[in-house]
Amino acid sequence: MLYLIIVIVIGFAGIISNQYAGLKRMDSLQKSIDELNRNLREIGQRQSDNQVEKE
Repeated sequence: MLYLIIVIVIGFAGIISNQYAGLKRMDSLQKSIDELNRNLREIGQRQSDNQVEKE
C-alpha cells in the first residue's frame, strides 16, 4: 500500500513538472511572438512614413 502511494506521488510530481516545463515553453514562445509583432509594426510604420514623405 505504501509503495502505491509513493508511486502515485512521484507520478503527480512528474505530471506537475511536465506542465511547468510546457508553461515555460509557451511563455518563451509568446515573448518571441510579441517581439516579432513589435518589429513588424515598427517596419510597417517606417514604410508608412516613407510613403507619406514621397507623396
